[in-house]
Amino acid sequence: MRYVVKQDLSAWGDDFHIFDEQGMEAYYVDGAGIALRSQLSFLDMQQRELAYIAQTMFSWGTEYTISQRGQVVAKVSQQSISGNRCSFHIDVPGPDDLCAEGDFYNDNYAFKRGEIIVATSTKEPNSQGFGVKILAAEDPVLILASAVVIDLVTRDSGGRSSLFK
Repeated sequence: MRYVVKQDLSAWGDDFHIFDEQGMEAYYVDGAGIALRSQLSFLDMQQRELAYIAQTMFSWGTEYTISQRGQVVAKVSQQSISGNRCSFHIDVPGPDDLCAEGDFYNDNYAFKRGEIIVATSTKEPNSQGFGVKILAAEDPVLILASAVVIDLVTRDSGGRSSLFK
């Protein structure tokens, strides 16, 4: 399945609209405005929270947790940066960790589980956003929430504007 992620530039916080292959809005990420700068709610179109994203306080480096139904399902942390290339580790419970590697500043990277590419991100032509193509067997909420975190972290470190710090 392919999604398009677009930041809502008119919102007070770091809000995102996520569209499916047919162009219908599938998810909404609410950045909660200025009051809660390091927290995001990942919502379906009925405003039900599917995931909660929060910056991990007092961690070494940049790390965010993704929770579902009150349980941490992933920790996203930046691992390396060299020019426009960097990598992120997505630690999930059990042996199925993911890594994301590529050119994050141009929204062109791959999510891998071991050597298998399970999702890719590419810049959308003529738009404010990026596409994320996810294998059917993967959890789209986990991958899309991770992609939003990566976008916000790389935008902040790359000098692009963001309230998420």
